[in-house]
Amino acid sequence: MTNRARVIDFSRFSELASQISGPRAFSVTSLLLATTFVTLNRISVIAFEDSDPVIYVASAVILSQMIAFVVLVFAGKGILQVANLAVRTTLVITAYFIATILANEIIKWLFQSWNIDQVSPPTWQILLNIIFTTFIFLGFSWVGHFISANLYQVTTAREIVDELFRERQRLIQTINDGRNFAGREISLEVEASRAAIELCESKYEIAASDLLNFESLKLSLSKIEESVRYKTKALPNRASGLRQISGKYNSLSFMIDNVKRENSYLPIAMAVISLFGLGTWLGYFVDTRSVFFWGSALSLIGYAIFWIYIKLVAPKLLRLSLVFRVICFELLLITYLFFWLLLLGFIAGDSSSSYSTALVNAIIPFLLFNGASVTGGILHSTQIHRAELQMQALELRISLKELEALRALEENIWKSLFAGDIGHSPTTASVMLQDLTVTGNGQKLSEVLSSVIAIWKSVETKLRAAID
Repeated sequence: MTNRARVIDFSRFSELASQISGPRAFSVTSLLLATTFVTLNRISVIAFEDSDPVIYVASAVILSQMIAFVVLVFAGKGILQVANLAVRTTLVITAYFIATILANEIIKWLFQSWNIDQVSPPTWQILLNIIFTTFIFLGFSWVGHFISANLYQVTTAREIVDELFRERQRLIQTINDGRNFAGREISLEVEASRAAIELCESKYEIAASDLLNFESLKLSLSKIEESVRYKTKALPNRASGLRQISGKYNSLSFMIDNVKRENSYLPIAMAVISLFGLGTWLGYFVDTRSVFFWGSALSLIGYAIFWIYIKLVAPKLLRLSLVFRVICFELLLITYLFFWLLLLGFIAGDSSSSYSTALVNAIIPFLLFNGASVTGGILHSTQIHRAELQMQALELRISLKELEALRALEENIWKSLFAGDIGHSPTTASVMLQDLTVTGNGQKLSEVLSSVIAIWKSVETKLRAAID
């Protein structure tokens, strides 16, 4: 094995270990769900042939599992403080294993204390049950880690998008304020220049050449006014050009739609639950070889059926309605578990009590398989939502960059018009015309008009650059 392969394998191990022994390893929600599943499974297995009332058996199982639950909650607080990843992962798996053994011993002690007759399972079956229970705890912890990690990433992405959107709004407001201020100031100077032109025309005898200059100046002022009007109306829109994130990601239909899409973990879950679940229950009726034979057979059949469904059938059903896809999946699951029910009832004995107990035992994996599908749908929908948010964040960053460039360009233009060379500002042009009307010096009309026209032409050019 090359060094590169060793690094890849170690990184995969580290990733898996961090998921198993991460902050969610001993979360109350994950432990409670796992404990509930284990409790139902143990009750259905232990109570199938008991002459004592089921309430006593159920009470003993529930009490033992709750004690194990409390032990794991408190033990987890200390285990998660361990810094070394390998040691922490080992302690997590050991804690689940020991808690399962402790629950088994408490059940045996309670049965003895309450004089409940118990079928003594073989050692291998006890070990199989302990391994299966440990696997259940690890599975719920792993699922809890992925769901919480995905939800955290979605929340973080949403916060980033909101912050970028608020920053974009502030930048757009700055641009709009600058445009409104500049437009208002330029409009005032345009009106002042027009008023001065009217006074000059009424006060002086205008030469033919100056009449042409006045017309050219009026045309320039009209173009500037039109440019200002266009610029102030074409204010940047706060939502234009942005990807809109719809509310479908929070809808039940979207989540269910993703539940019935490809879920690569579902066949594996089917195989593992079939092997351990059936093996645990069959140990009361048949020998070890038969248990592993039937368990392995059902496990392989379950994996093959659901692999074919996920890889070949489900993609072709995407064009059909959501209700039809849900019905197809549930019918497949019920058919598979009906075969499980028949097998359990047949091996346990052809009697109504055996089939009723087998039915209870088949309902538990039915709930678990649907839970696995729902979990996969939640993960898939949150991943899609996160990808959409990341795309929107990218578009916002691009928009911010473009808006920042626009703000810098317009800010330079406004500064050049009002805070730059004062001799070429709109204010100077209007003042020069007003001075002519006040001083009555008509001899300088041609000279002043040339300077004023040059100033307003430069203003017109700068505004056109801002528009473009």
